[in-house]
Amino acid sequence: RQERRIYSRALDSSQILVAGNDMFGVAFKERTCLINRSEGGLSLKLLRPVAIGGMLEISFSPNSPESSFWIDVKVAWVNHRLDGYQSVGVKARSLSLLNDWLKWKATKQP
Repeated sequence: RQERRIYSRALDSSQILVAGNDMFGVAFKERTCLINRSEGGLSLKLLRPVAIGGMLEISFSPNSPESSFWIDVKVAWVNHRLDGYQSVGVKARSLSLLNDWLKWKATKQP
């Protein structure tokens, strides 16, 4: 498998807010952290079970979700972890929006 990473790993555990419906159709909002980022996608950990193909929204400003920018993403893969969480890979519906945000975020890192 060829590595397509154009951004560094998310070692800072960036806090995000995820909203959507879980695999049972129940609406949820969960504050969590970003695990990794790559070309056009993100991986994060979630406590709520989600299904592959499900749609979620991600806010990168979890402390002010009302005024923050939300990105629509689609669940691409799910791995179950031993700590009760799921590692979830998502792809943005608009790759340009996600890439623009990632570039902006990289400039704000100390």
